[in-house]
Amino acid sequence: MNPKTNYNGAEIELRQLGTEGQGTSLNKRGYYSLTQLCIPIGVGAKLSLGNRIGLNFEIGIRKTFTDYLDDVGSNSYVDNDVLAAESGPISASLSNKSGATFGSRGNASTKDWYLFSGMMLTFSLGTPTNCW
Repeated sequence: MNPKTNYNGAEIELRQLGTEGQGTSLNKRGYYSLTQLCIPIGVGAKLSLGNRIGLNFEIGIRKTFTDYLDDVGSNSYVDNDVLAAESGPISASLSNKSGATFGSRGNASTKDWYLFSGMMLTFSLGTPTNCW
């Protein structure tokens, strides 16, 4: 994982900017890891549409052990003036796109999850064989 955003037409990696004050006097925890474990959970189905055609469906969710898939892991916003002075104006600008100065930035008590789904149409080439 490596959270990124577009800023003035350029793709920017958010971790190195320390948008939650990492690497400054605002946050002593340090930078989050770009490598995380997850627990895969999923189910799928395969349908035969004849001797040579198959249709597959799959849905999966992943329980992660990080709260930084989206670069948001803490409960509150950091002081933008201090962040700009210590990490630069881009870090301050990208740390708070909403402009809110109070309230919740994220929920540090819950970790991130993600979901994906897919469908696949398969065609068998060649002579069909019997499987035992």
